[in-house]
Amino acid sequence: MSNTYNVEVLQSALTATLLGGRIEIYPQVGSTNDLLREAARRGEPEGLVIIADEQVAGRGRLGRVWTAPPGCCILCSTLLRPRFSPQYAFYLTIATSLAIYRAITRLDQKAEGRRQKAEAPGQEPKSKIQNPKSKIAIKWPNDVLLGGRKVSGVLCESEFTGGDWAFAVVGFGINVNLRPDQLGDLREAATSLSIEWGHDVDRAVLLAQVLAELESLYFLLQSGQFSTVHTEWVAALETIGKRVTVHEVGSAVTGIALRADRDGALILRLDAGGEHRVLAGDVTPVHSP
Repeated sequence: MSNTYNVEVLQSALTATLLGGRIEIYPQVGSTNDLLREAARRGEPEGLVIIADEQVAGRGRLGRVWTAPPGCCILCSTLLRPRFSPQYAFYLTIATSLAIYRAITRLDQKAEGRRQKAEAPGQEPKSKIQNPKSKIAIKWPNDVLLGGRKVSGVLCESEFTGGDWAFAVVGFGINVNLRPDQLGDLREAATSLSIEWGHDVDRAVLLAQVLAELESLYFLLQSGQFSTVHTEWVAALETIGKRVTVHEVGSAVTGIALRADRDGALILRLDAGGEHRVLAGDVTPVHSP
């Protein structure tokens, strides 16, 4: 399988009507979000997609660095110009993580269908005996997990003018065909689709599916259907009901994750009693001894 993107192949796989109307592909960038922000300030229309084969100075949540070797990951940013109230800006993050969750789930389901068709009638499905698929879930607020390890992250950055939207940059990265040795020190916390599934994945096909799912969810937000998106996102969260420690800036709190409110806040029932709202932080599960 070729590790190189091809604009024509990618566009032929696209079913989205808005996202990906124009696509720019770069062999190496510092940050796809930075390039897209520059394009947005020049007045580019929404739907522009910038992708890269390699990223050397990308950013994750909470100021972290997101780097990726060439040809292994989806590194993508897309330009949106929302019409809904900026108070719902967090829903772009929710929608993007949910789009990736949906796309990976659909890709896995299609592969499972092909495996079952290839198996002899009446034979016990091999996929249920060997190499069971890792569970797909979202860790609050936006990390997509496979088998409990991170496979994707999201970073949405917005600019406003006079209290209204100027534009939104929706950036995401997906570990697609990374080998275990390429994860380095992150091997225990992160994974890739190829590691979990045992075979390489076509990045163009997966990216086209993510953009289609993101467009569908974005249209729901544009029409004010925030509750629909929130409900599906909460259903995908693996954090709810677990005892976790949340590391906020300068502090950490531990308790049971009760729910995720409509503004995206995680509500904990603290070990010391009472509830605590978390709007931004790192969640770590607390395992019983």
